Amino acid sequence: MALPVTQDLLIKLAGEPAYQRGKQVYKNGQVVRWQKQGNKVSAVVEGSYRYDVILILNDRTLDGHCSCPASDNFDFCKHCVAVALTVTENQQPNTSDNDQLARYFRSLSKEVLVEHLQKMIELDPALTKYWSLKAHMAMETMDSKAIKKQITRALPYRQMWDYHKVNHYFSHAESIFDLLIEPLTSLPAAEAFRLAEYGFERLNRALEKIDDSHGFRFGVEESLGRLLLESFAKLDWSRGKRVAFLVKQLSEAKDVYPKIPEDFIGDNDHALSTLFIQQCETQWQTLLANTRDKEAIRFHPLNYTLLADARNHSDVAREIEILSQTAHSNLDYLKLADCHLKQKAYDEAERCLDKVESKKFGHHLRDYLEKRIHIDIVRGNYKAALDQQWELFVQHPGDGYYKELKMLHAENGLNETDCYQRVETYLQALAEQKDHYRGRVPNEELVNFYLYTGSTKKGVEYAKKHPINRYQLMELAKTILAKEPQTAIDFFKRSVSAIAGQANNQAYKEAVDALQELREMLARLDDRQWLTAFADLIVELKANRTLARKKNFMALIAQFT
Repeated sequence: MALPVTQDLLIKLAGEPAYQRGKQVYKNGQVVRWQKQGNKVSAVVEGSYRYDVILILNDRTLDGHCSCPASDNFDFCKHCVAVALTVTENQQPNTSDNDQLARYFRSLSKEVLVEHLQKMIELDPALTKYWSLKAHMAMETMDSKAIKKQITRALPYRQMWDYHKVNHYFSHAESIFDLLIEPLTSLPAAEAFRLAEYGFERLNRALEKIDDSHGFRFGVEESLGRLLLESFAKLDWSRGKRVAFLVKQLSEAKDVYPKIPEDFIGDNDHALSTLFIQQCETQWQTLLANTRDKEAIRFHPLNYTLLADARNHSDVAREIEILSQTAHSNLDYLKLADCHLKQKAYDEAERCLDKVESKKFGHHLRDYLEKRIHIDIVRGNYKAALDQQWELFVQHPGDGYYKELKMLHAENGLNETDCYQRVETYLQALAEQKDHYRGRVPNEELVNFYLYTGSTKKGVEYAKKHPINRYQLMELAKTILAKEPQTAIDFFKRSVSAIAGQANNQAYKEAVDALQELREMLARLDDRQWLTAFADLIVELKANRTLARKKNFMALIAQFT
């Protein structure tokens, strides 16, 4: 990066608070990967989530954007600062200007330096707020009581929906927490832990009235989470006390909190994990004994935790036991049936399916039919299986279900032609519908059927007379190109026009890639007339009034002339 990345430049781009946070991200080694190509640096920064950062040098100015909510892909955030510092660390620094400034500053009196600093800070409201807070905290004894007061100040309870206001709210809160980290980590573990808990309590209550759908809270959440987990690990608690705390927190189920038990219990602490699951089981049984409403408790965190543990250990019998205790809805019985099928307990699976209410199938019908068909095939009830497979095909007329239909026709003594004609008749009728079928073009399934079964001639004839999916057009064109080059070229023309008609640069590139592929295939035909036909196709595309208005597309296809 030719532009010297100085502290002043980064503060100017990001602001003092974001600069200080970015400096800490850099020191923590959270820039896990970066590469420089020309004037562009691409990097990945680990935080609450993994963020992608781009830095660009243009006309001796530095620009940056990040995938984090604070940047929203255009602001220079703390992650941009961290990447800039990382890149600078790996360059040969030019320190002559800095040395000269340092010598000059040392020659000034303390009073003059203070005056210069105050004037600089006053030029930036955010800088003024940051240093005022820093000064206030430096002048105050930062014991537990004072820190709790600052946490309260950082997360006031206000109703807030505006995007920019929420961004400012959490940016200010993050600035306070960045300053609190040092005094917090110097406290005894028990005090730091209680304050981190208080911070999460404030954050969760604040979010009840704040719309943070953009995730501006992630910085605060990350700081609090790190503090909570580090102090939890240092507590002189017994295993029993740790488990009791985690089970209690699990039952209270805060919206924003570290994951229980994953974040609190290490992978190698098997004794603590076992004790935790045992306590969850005890609490769960107590809950079952005292609650009649199965529908309510099936959503309890204890239920999810015990099910997750059973699945992690591939304990299907235990999973069946837990599900059976709260089974209430169609989905519950389908999950139970699936578990019984894994154990090849077909009678038990069928009893679960019998409890599924047909009037409330909804989007579960597919799952239900697949399980019924599986049981009927195992038992040799091929007629019942065929009827249900046909119902499933009508609901989801795809290639996979057609394959199963063929197999069941054979098992019922019917030949493949019977199956083919039945499916074709149904899909032809479906294709005649004028409206869209489940969000898809009605004839899409018919053309897919022709492609899947190798009925290319039927597919081509249909495509000549009807508008079809642009990608199906291209697939048909590739299939027939060697035998019917002109028809293939016509299909490519229709497909490319439809793709480019989406009017975005990605679509233009896709269309040009398709044209490039067509030219290469025509060149392999060893007949120059088809390359001439390709040139004519390019002329036609350029003459198309609709496409001619798409300047970016016209610029891209200029390469073919």
